[in-house]
Amino acid sequence: MVHFLIHKNGKWGKEEKSSNPFKKGESFDLRIRIHEAEFEIFGNQKELHVYKARASIDSVEYLAVRGNVSLKGVHWGGRYYNMPFEMQFPGGYLSAEERVYLYGIPKGDRFAVNFIGENGDILFHFNPRLKEKKVIRNAKIDDIWGQEEREGTFPFKKDVGTDIVFDNEPYSIQVNNLYFIQ
Repeated sequence: MVHFLIHKNGKWGKEEKSSNPFKKGESFDLRIRIHEAEFEIFGNQKELHVYKARASIDSVEYLAVRGNVSLKGVHWGGRYYNMPFEMQFPGGYLSAEERVYLYGIPKGDRFAVNFIGENGDILFHFNPRLKEKKVIRNAKIDDIWGQEEREGTFPFKKDVGTDIVFDNEPYSIQVNNLYFIQ
């Protein structure tokens, strides 16, 4: 079991529990999204628990990791993005050897990531379709779609968090730290 509780003023608060997705000796991924009034906890890309804050989020001063664990990394940051989301790359273009990191949770039957040129051409279209269990890759140049590519595994699941990394050069895509195409 995974236990969730607060320690405040020298006392432990009410305990909440969820099933434990972690196994002794295996690598794991733990993410905590902090909202205004709750903590959303994900273990190995799946939501474990939503813990209602028992104190002001603003009162959190530090993170402590204790116990028999080999810590490989800690990262903090992030924000919410309104959909559809668009942004221009710094300097106006994606440079060679740069990467684009995305983290998201598929909620519907499909989503798309498009890399768009200055004239509106879709230089690369990445479109996971959950019902078909296929990832469509394509380009749309001068308003004409090219030949679809559909081969490859399907690493996406509805309501399960996913990391996607697009490497510009050498060109490759990784999903959940595994090469998808190269």
